[in-house]
Amino acid sequence: MTGDHDPARALSRRRRSVGCALSAALHVGVPEADGVLFASRFSGDACVAAFDRAFGRLRALGVDELVRSVELPDALDDCDFALTEPSG
Repeated sequence: MTGDHDPARALSRRRRSVGCALSAALHVGVPEADGVLFASRFSGDACVAAFDRAFGRLRALGVDELVRSVELPDALDDCDFALTEPSG
């Protein structure tokens, strides 16, 4: 099964939607928070979702494993995110 007819994919999409909604609510409701710490659905490792207000204080050290993930494009689309090259 593929697309919206695949129950596993639909469940994954719903979980991402809930995560995105929770993150958005925390962004607005807890202005002192710079992001959210959570377990990755890709690897189970600890991950950070940084809010835009923290970007000026952050620097990426490596993204190779994440960029190779087959689930990344859908996850980015679901949250209306895009990957860009660092400026400067």
